Amino acid sequence: MNKGIKVSVVVSVYNHDIKYLKPCIESLHNQTLNDGIEFIVIDNGATKESKLLLAEYENKDKRFKIIHFEKNLGYARALNTGIEMAQGSYIGIVESDDYVATDMYEKLYNQITKFKADVCIGGFYVVQNGIINNNINCKLIYENTSDLRLFSIMDYPFLFTCHPSIWCKLYKAEFLKQIKFNEKGRYIDSEFIVDLYCRTNRLIALKEPVYYYQCDNTNASQSNQRHDASLMDIIDDWQIAKESIKKYGFYEKLKDEFYYQSIKAAFRFYKNIHPKYRRKFFDKWVNFAKDLKNDDEFDFKYFNPEQKEFFECVLNNDYKRSLNYIVYNPTLLKNIFSVRNSNDKIYKIITILGINFKHKKKQKENIMLEFKKDILPKFKKRQDLYYYLQKSNIQAAAIHPKTFLPYKGIHTNKSVVVVGCGPTLQYYEPIETTIHVGVNRVFFNENLNLDYLFIQDYLKGENDMSLANSYHPNTCAKFYGILPENRYNQCKKVLKRINISDIISAKAKPYIIEDAVRRNWANLLEVEPIGDWTGCIFSALQFVLYTNPKKIYLVGCDCSKTGHFYEERGDVINGTDLSYQYKSWLELKEHLKRYYSDTEIITINPVGLKGMFKDLYTQSYVDEHPELLNDGVEIITPDKVIKSVNPNVLYFCDKA
Repeated sequence: MNKGIKVSVVVSVYNHDIKYLKPCIESLHNQTLNDGIEFIVIDNGATKESKLLLAEYENKDKRFKIIHFEKNLGYARALNTGIEMAQGSYIGIVESDDYVATDMYEKLYNQITKFKADVCIGGFYVVQNGIINNNINCKLIYENTSDLRLFSIMDYPFLFTCHPSIWCKLYKAEFLKQIKFNEKGRYIDSEFIVDLYCRTNRLIALKEPVYYYQCDNTNASQSNQRHDASLMDIIDDWQIAKESIKKYGFYEKLKDEFYYQSIKAAFRFYKNIHPKYRRKFFDKWVNFAKDLKNDDEFDFKYFNPEQKEFFECVLNNDYKRSLNYIVYNPTLLKNIFSVRNSNDKIYKIITILGINFKHKKKQKENIMLEFKKDILPKFKKRQDLYYYLQKSNIQAAAIHPKTFLPYKGIHTNKSVVVVGCGPTLQYYEPIETTIHVGVNRVFFNENLNLDYLFIQDYLKGENDMSLANSYHPNTCAKFYGILPENRYNQCKKVLKRINISDIISAKAKPYIIEDAVRRNWANLLEVEPIGDWTGCIFSALQFVLYTNPKKIYLVGCDCSKTGHFYEERGDVINGTDLSYQYKSWLELKEHLKRYYSDTEIITINPVGLKGMFKDLYTQSYVDEHPELLNDGVEIITPDKVIKSVNPNVLYFCDKA
């Protein structure tokens, strides 16, 4: 080691787009640690343009040391080489398509040396399409660990459930050089992070994010664009990790966290992998999880309902049922479905990502996928392909990138009003400087200027659909729901499907609704079908949360324990009468608390939702319900000034 070098940073560069590499290298060049740092960059099969960029920085900054491999020898070999060459007392790792805060290594170094730790864990931001979002796993780490004392994995077992990043950390060199990256493995983070946490009780945290993780690079090894057989290798790597955690004697104590992390990663790959490899992947998974087959103590502690249901398929070796949870890859779909050029305007509007939606004249309400004839031999049975065609997941993966991806994060730090058709809507005066999202016949309200309109089923009133189609054509984006065939067969007696002609007339964006009421909530709208939570208002909410607002106001979302719109209906559960919508809101409240804790939900003039979220009232509603004055309610005005009816409480303004 060189006593003059405090920190060595290792970077492996392989075939990366220069638009990612340049910000990465520049962020290292600008590090405030300055002379106490070196950058060991491994040219591991870099492009010509990348080589020129590395040479430029090597010439102008003596801290850069470029090591050239004749060919790509793998990520693990590159990291092992860089770590062996590192002269610093501490070592960091950066992926060449990410970038870091300019003071990252100064802060990590100060923290790790202060406590004489083996590892300092920093936080990170997730960057997608240029939008920086707080990563929830990162938040768990820097909000729930200590930065004032050393700790171990047994102090905070949840660390195993967080993103298994090898970056955004600083390692004591003597400690890190005892751990070798598996050069035969492909997804090396998993087994490395298990070995790391099991080896030391000298961990410390830095209570702030300092790393920027770019998750939209399609060249990344674990990108959602991959669907080849290499995705199966993750099971082998997690098997090695399981043997390691058993070797250290932590298996029984940490198996809940360990399996959650391994299944979370493998589940994503299972969704992406090509159908011809899927059964083999599933069988490997069944073998990997065999230790839990008869383990009554395993309680799915961290699993959400969908993950639990899916993992039960693995434990029960139920391959057929596991297919219900697949979200299909748009890139893969291009290889399955045909591309046909047509002058017909229906094809022009409905053709998305090279996939044709066929309009049959005899079945005007049907939207079907047309597939390549030569794809059939790749499926063992013809019905397997038809099974794919009927699934809402495959249709959503085809349609939703075009429908929803342009809106991802578009309303960050803004306020959005979601408007339902409940009776209390009549008391609402539009809040200024907010976005309004309405559902169904809300557009009839003359006081509203909707920015978005969601319609899920055909509006059966005379001229209702034509009026919706022509509503504010230049300023209101319309989203019309499509029921997949098997879902439609379940409910066609009580509703009518929206016609293709209406989608075209309204220039609406089509979206796929889940094929069963399974309480799935679409967090990734660009590939997942919208969950059917017993009402269009929930479809609109899934979209609104996807746009990442700071606040959501709920207006006209009336329901009560005795029914929607005050009807006397509902199921008696444990002696309590719950309407179908009220039950949905109860379940949704827990989901929002878990996954959208940074978004404030506010109900205006609540009825059945009273007390579920933050409650505000309009003056006109309070005037007709004077009994509310006894509750000390807060009143909101159109310009978002909120006041309490208690004269001792001062006015304040919501500036969001």
